Amino acid sequence: MLSFIPFYVIPRTATVGFVLMVGYYGGALATNITHGFTVPEYAPILVALALMTVDAYLRKPELLWRIKGKTIVA
Repeated sequence: MLSFIPFYVIPRTATVGFVLMVGYYGGALATNITHGFTVPEYAPILVALALMTVDAYLRKPELLWRIKGKTIVA
């Protein structure tokens, strides 16, 4: 997990870092849910995902454009 942080912090590689971290946290969340953890036990993962998504949108708004399949103007 710590190896993804530099990718996310460096602006040029922030998109790759975001995808890697969402995959990591998404896998952790899926594992917790399927193993019967309660909401208070996996709530920190949900909060981290939400904060990371908001931060990524504010830092790189073109991420949403790419998800929607729109053309990115340079």
